[in-house]
Amino acid sequence: LETNSSNIINFNNEIKFDVLNKTLLKRNELVKLTNKELLFLEICLKNINRAITYKEFENFIWEGNMTEDALHSVVKSLRKKLPDDTLINISKIGYKLNLK
Repeated sequence: LETNSSNIINFNNEIKFDVLNKTLLKRNELVKLTNKELLFLEICLKNINRAITYKEFENFIWEGNMTEDALHSVVKSLRKKLPDDTLINISKIGYKLNLK
């Protein structure tokens, strides 16, 4: 995990996330994130060294009203926008960010 004083998180050479402006950049072009994708990414970044449980996602993103399909939809969409193998599913627990 690389950060600098401007709060930029580099996923790789092409994809960066600006924490202050809450924007994802791919090759310096803005990548649109839905509100739920943004919340998912934020909770993962705040808890970078551990897996985030399904219950935590439910409480933080869906305010206690999450369906399994809704979570899978957000994960599938984010996986298309982030580098390969960035979002790792921890079976029966939740998800974890894998930053190289």
